[in-house]
Amino acid sequence: MDEKYCIICKRCGLKTINDVNQNYCTRCKKKGLLFSAYSKPLKIDNTSPNLYRYRDWLPIYSEFPGLSSLPGCYKSQNLAHALGLENLWILFSGYWPEKGAFLESGSFKEFEAIGVLSRLRERTDKVMLLSSAGNMGLSTLFISQKLGIPAIVVAPESACSNFLTPLEENDAPVFLISLKQSVYKDCMAFVSKLDQKLPQIICEGGVYNIARRDFLGIPVLHAVSTMKDIPDHYFQAVGSGTGAIAAWEAACRLSGLNGFSCKSMRLHLAQNKPFTPIVCLWEDLPQNDEFKAEQVLSGVLTNPDPPYRVTGGVFDALTATRGHTYGVDNNEIITAKFEFETLEGIDIQYPSAACVAALKQAIKKNRIAASDSILLHITGGGLTHLKKQKKLYPYKPALTIQKTEIEIAARGISGFLADIKHQRISKEKNDSRRTSGYPDYETKQN
Repeated sequence: MDEKYCIICKRCGLKTINDVNQNYCTRCKKKGLLFSAYSKPLKIDNTSPNLYRYRDWLPIYSEFPGLSSLPGCYKSQNLAHALGLENLWILFSGYWPEKGAFLESGSFKEFEAIGVLSRLRERTDKVMLLSSAGNMGLSTLFISQKLGIPAIVVAPESACSNFLTPLEENDAPVFLISLKQSVYKDCMAFVSKLDQKLPQIICEGGVYNIARRDFLGIPVLHAVSTMKDIPDHYFQAVGSGTGAIAAWEAACRLSGLNGFSCKSMRLHLAQNKPFTPIVCLWEDLPQNDEFKAEQVLSGVLTNPDPPYRVTGGVFDALTATRGHTYGVDNNEIITAKFEFETLEGIDIQYPSAACVAALKQAIKKNRIAASDSILLHITGGGLTHLKKQKKLYPYKPALTIQKTEIEIAARGISGFLADIKHQRISKEKNDSRRTSGYPDYETKQN
């Protein structure tokens, strides 16, 4: 493979040529993020019907046919008029074919899942394990099923009940563990313990995974190519902040390239009160009690340990862009959701509504001017629209257990991995027979 990119540690500058699926710098470990430095400027392939039009800046070499994943981006009329804005653009990462958005798992996490699974598949036979509060879990199950790449997902029982897909099961290579009476933090701890027990699995790495961030940067690449320039302001709801870091990195790569302005895209990050760890850190406020995470509408925004102080993390992104944070309460989210859906004509998820509510706060605080170019990232939506167009099937958990039942999960996963290995060996034998021209058993008997 040619040197498409190298990996550089943002903390110490160590350069690595060969990507062997590493997530951490050998010197700095988890103190700094790795960054993929691409050898060529981005040349958008507009003949591609999906995310691979941005392949020059994706840390993979293989492409999978049959994917339709792309966001939509358009200039708002109705919401913009209601808010008194002249240049408001909506970046829609969900399902809304009429606007060019084809994410059938319903959120921008679909890009993340494609990136992480693709990079893993190119470099190891290990099976990915991840914890999720909702959207990432659903997107991983969907893409795993779509591409035939095995994955193991641990999610709260309350989230699993909402995992729906337009794909029929058809022996999908996925293993879903539903944890009773749990929140995101419980799932993270559960996965950490499983990782220590099973050498055949590999954790996806979170914010440290370059594929996760580079693929999450696709919506911004798409928006800037649509808008024909980098926006002045970027609004997004955040849990860990990985998506915001990805947006910042994508904008930095584009700055001054192909005629785009050489400027910084200011980040405006929203969280759901009363659980707002990033807001508290940035605004130097007392941290919330963790039990408050159970009081929010947007459960996917409740990451208790965001990558804030890690080099290249949330603090650096906000500092570099002179950004702002916003805490929005449940009532603000409900109101913003109704307003957006009424004015723009599409359903959105609660995190996206939190983003709209943050935009309204920014206007009241005079942080943006009416003539500024603004990119509002709706990171999830269109599922109601999808249900009207396609039949959806639930993902049935392989296990529904208590968060203390690690051994039960380990045994279940071991059986799942054994089945995968058996299927792979059988496939290799069949492929070998076809390649050698040796007749199969039924042919010999005839």
